[in-house]
Amino acid sequence: MKQLGTKTGLFNVTHSEDPEVFAPDSLKKFGAVIMLNTTGEIFKGAAAGEDVLKKSLVDFVQSGKGLVGMHSATDTYQNWKEYTDMMGGAFAGHPWNSKDTVRLKNLEPKHPLTVAFKGEGLTVQDEIYLFRPDTAQPDARRMLLALDPTGPNMDKDDGNKDGKPDRGLYPVSWLSTYGKGKTFYCSLGHNYEMFWEPVVVQHYLAGIQYALGELPADATPKSQ
Repeated sequence: MKQLGTKTGLFNVTHSEDPEVFAPDSLKKFGAVIMLNTTGEIFKGAAAGEDVLKKSLVDFVQSGKGLVGMHSATDTYQNWKEYTDMMGGAFAGHPWNSKDTVRLKNLEPKHPLTVAFKGEGLTVQDEIYLFRPDTAQPDARRMLLALDPTGPNMDKDDGNKDGKPDRGLYPVSWLSTYGKGKTFYCSLGHNYEMFWEPVVVQHYLAGIQYALGELPADATPKSQ
């Protein structure tokens, strides 16, 4: 992310593993927060207090700032409603492991956040998430990428053992709004190679620009 910001000249990145950076006086210096492969209850035990930091993040996004989630950001605070509402999904498993090949379908070929795909999908090898059924729904998010139901290994999620996918839509990335703020999430990124894949990096870049308020994009939910 630091290299991406430096090479494009579009933003600066401050990396920290210290939850105290989420304290109100600290957080207000930034335009967006990137939850990069975070997992679990990341504010627990913080000197400032977990509830204080939770409220600070919610207020930050609601006020008009941005929130970006990558991969396991949806495996963070699954029982904190406001966080799930902001991020858009809650992890429920990954039938597709890091060595599985899947095909991504471009749901929005003309959308500013998917322009790098040039109207096409993409075949990747990565750990792909399922989300809790009450989250990551197309009537609540503008879905951008999803698993292609005609692609390989779709029988990995086959609870009924009938050879067909269990769900109608397997979302991989989306954008939304929260209060006055903008949010973007993509589940790709378990394997390091995803951060070397040019179109995936450009997708993340567009998502970050959107969250920062620098790339106008329609976040209106749209049935798939």
